[in-house]
Amino acid sequence: MSSERFGGLTVVPGLGIALGDTGGAHVVFAVAGILSRSQAGEETVYSWGNIDSVDAEVPDTLWPTPVIGDVIIPLAFAVFAATAEVPDVKPLSITLIMDGVETRLDLAPHHAVGYRRRHARAIERLIVTLVEAPKYRSLLDQPAAILSRLKRNQLTRE
Repeated sequence: MSSERFGGLTVVPGLGIALGDTGGAHVVFAVAGILSRSQAGEETVYSWGNIDSVDAEVPDTLWPTPVIGDVIIPLAFAVFAATAEVPDVKPLSITLIMDGVETRLDLAPHHAVGYRRRHARAIERLIVTLVEAPKYRSLLDQPAAILSRLKRNQLTRE
């Protein structure tokens, strides 16, 4: 897999953009639809034509760099084990609505504390754009270009 990332998104060359850690459960937004890959490697494809809407739950954090939170919180727990608790990993998921039926896909996040707030909101906007404006789905053939535009905060709907 490519190492090019933006928050919870990763370029998957020749396929599209993955949401979630590609080493675990994740989805890939592709021109043909949304490909779900489980931790065990099982794959399911959801065609865009069957998807009514997608609700993304992308956790955010106030940490300027999420990896810092991933390191500091466990260290603090180790130092203050008698009084501190290890926080739960913030969930990353999407819910697909097809013919009125909801399918929740729990994904493997890259960081326990969540993603930068700007990144989380941009990911949510991208998903809404892909669902509501089908003409943008063809851009998924160029996933690196999409991430580049997201990084420059230039991906907008017309």
